[in-house]
Amino acid sequence: AGPLPALRGHRSRPALVECQRKRVLIPADGKTWDTVRFEVRDELGLPVADGAVATVVEGDSLVADADARPDVPGLQVLSQLGYFTLNIKPDNRTRRRTLSVECNGLYDRCDVAYVSAARPMMATGVVDIRLGTYQTGGEGSKEGLDRVAGSAKDGAVADTQARLFVQSALPYGAALTARIDTEKRDEEPLLEQINPQAQYPIYGDASELRFAAQTKTGNYVSVDKGESFLRYGDFRTPFTGGRYLYYHQVATGVTGSLVSDDGAVRGFVTDTDYATYRDEFRADGTSGFFYLTKAPFLENTDRIFLETRQRYQEEIILDIKPLVRNRDYIVNAFDGSILFKEPVQFTDRYLNPVYIVAIYEARTDNESQYLLGLRGDLVRNRRFNVGGTAITNSGEGSGYALYGADGRVGIGAVTVGGEFARSEDDLLGEGTAFVVEGGVNNRITDTKLYYRRVDRDFHNPSFLAGAQEIGTRKAGLVSRLFMG
Repeated sequence: AGPLPALRGHRSRPALVECQRKRVLIPADGKTWDTVRFEVRDELGLPVADGAVATVVEGDSLVADADARPDVPGLQVLSQLGYFTLNIKPDNRTRRRTLSVECNGLYDRCDVAYVSAARPMMATGVVDIRLGTYQTGGEGSKEGLDRVAGSAKDGAVADTQARLFVQSALPYGAALTARIDTEKRDEEPLLEQINPQAQYPIYGDASELRFAAQTKTGNYVSVDKGESFLRYGDFRTPFTGGRYLYYHQVATGVTGSLVSDDGAVRGFVTDTDYATYRDEFRADGTSGFFYLTKAPFLENTDRIFLETRQRYQEEIILDIKPLVRNRDYIVNAFDGSILFKEPVQFTDRYLNPVYIVAIYEARTDNESQYLLGLRGDLVRNRRFNVGGTAITNSGEGSGYALYGADGRVGIGAVTVGGEFARSEDDLLGEGTAFVVEGGVNNRITDTKLYYRRVDRDFHNPSFLAGAQEIGTRKAGLVSRLFMG
């Protein structure tokens, strides 16, 4: 076979961009590479000529290819033989990301999931068994004797402590990860993370420290197969879709996910006495300090964003920039103080105000309650998806429930979708929020039309827009025309 020709395809404008795989599964072993191809064709269904340009608009950090046009914003790739070909980097973390490209006003995407890799059996740990007999006497106090001698009572004593970590492959392609620690460890933080400022650097050491079994209680069990899993340990609630049904909380409990090509079912159960709070501060051009209103708060639950709002209508959010702990800011969980690594500008260059938004969790005065959540999604042919969410609690405290549905359907260049959510809170009342939207996206125009309403009594502590949209009604039209 000779070398491939340098130019192949039909010289015309792209009319179709389509990913060949809707869902890409890559073993999270830090070694496995994969390739994703987006087909690009013209109005006649023929491959376009080599050299068509596409921008990776989402998930560019996953792509190993060099930027074909460094002078243009974003990661640019060129077509060859009728395809945009992207090489996906290996990773050793189990996670799911979206990879999306745009060419000539046409978009398509796929999901890239790093899943648990097959691993050999490994077990490590310590089992401490203590047996003894004790006889005490004398006139002195026995207070504290159990900490010094092991017992303050006469007679035989038996005690066992164990710390074990196990990883193993299971039948049918599943994998097991387990951690057992019989010593109660409720003082450990949720989702414990490596503090980069606490590590002593060693010249030439390129190793990476990670936690394979994050849990506050010391006990962790996870059975994984592909993207599906059943797990007990620390987790973040897996409801990240939608605008009004988006729900985020960090807890310790049982969480599970059942994922297929046509959809997914996710759920969680936890017993917690923590609640989610939201604070916002007007940026003042300094790096801080800024203080959270609920301190101390639960370590590793903080999420901080910079919101740029329109100066004449501050309910309109122009941009949301998430910040990274230890890179962009440091936070003290004890007193709630936040210090940024550099000053936060109080306006952007167009004099639109900038706000600092912090979402975090802190202990409440109520008794602990069970919190339960379930989310289901159905996806067909990339053009149709529908989902539903239900969250509720049970216990002695005030009741709360959040439920609703969302969906989207596409027919040709036309897309219609919507979302409905309802909250019921014993203290704040009942309220609804919904949005209906439609749009046209083709090589001539990208036009979106929407109408949304949020009741004053609607309450979702994870709702990013927060007070700016509560009690509002909005209708809008956004349109772009492509010339040439």
